[in-house]
Amino acid sequence: AKAINFGIPGGQGAAALQGYALSAYGVELTLEEARLFRQKVVYKVYPELSRYLYEDKRHIQQLAYRIGSRPKDCWETFKILAGERPIAIAGAVKNVIRGYPFDGENRPYPQEFVNGVWKGLLSLCTNPEVANLLKQAGGHGSEELEEKIFGADVVTMSGRMRGGVSFTQACNTPFSGLAADGAKVAIWELTLAGYRVVAFVHDEILVEVPIGCDYTREADIIARTMCMAMEEVCGSVPIKCKYALSETWSREAEPVFDEEGRLVPWTEDMLPPVRETTRAKTLRELHQEMENRVVNAALHVVHHTFGDLE
Repeated sequence: AKAINFGIPGGQGAAALQGYALSAYGVELTLEEARLFRQKVVYKVYPELSRYLYEDKRHIQQLAYRIGSRPKDCWETFKILAGERPIAIAGAVKNVIRGYPFDGENRPYPQEFVNGVWKGLLSLCTNPEVANLLKQAGGHGSEELEEKIFGADVVTMSGRMRGGVSFTQACNTPFSGLAADGAKVAIWELTLAGYRVVAFVHDEILVEVPIGCDYTREADIIARTMCMAMEEVCGSVPIKCKYALSETWSREAEPVFDEEGRLVPWTEDMLPPVRETTRAKTLRELHQEMENRVVNAALHVVHHTFGDLE
């Protein structure tokens, strides 16, 4: 489910999702299974994602902006080249400019289409700098040329701009980047409040507190500070924070309370026994898990954790 939660809203296609699920989470999917998962999430579970992930519109708008043309003129020029062939126009043009004239199934585009793309670009381009780059390319694309033409700017809700990003980076930044912005605000607020922040690990802020202090009170203050900081950038999205107290950092640390409800240190001997084998989830189980979970596409609620170090 995590591969789907993060990968699909982040702009991954079926092939990228397949690789991401295996490399990041050890989940094996066939290309067809990845394609079906993506279609189900984008068009059935969260149909608004289809607009968010509409590559052709984004690419054509960016292309028109870079070459000094109008999106309408770009559409008309390249749609004529495509004819009746069922291809994603802007994606095909982007592949040609990148020097990879193949579709999503690794089938080569017809040579007349590739030649027509270069001719169309030169006829549409009114930007002298880009026109010079196109002429220098001589009908041979490259990743550098693709980045020059399609590199876009994206802005998070907090107002931070990230320039020259790829399509997947442009899709991922508004929610993943926003979480990073909130985390940095939280670190700043904790520092201003006098806490010693010693590390930031993925989505955890590690804070040192004096031995023998009122751990429960300090934990509540830190958690409240972190939630309020994240709310500054996330608006109305509900924010929650989980904390734990330990003498050494561990990803497995959990909050532990004594009989009187006071927070006490977690220790490694509290870890549950390690299971010898972990059974891979079946495709049916993955489908059911996706049905039962809320796939929060654009507004991902980040859970932060802090552990106390000596």
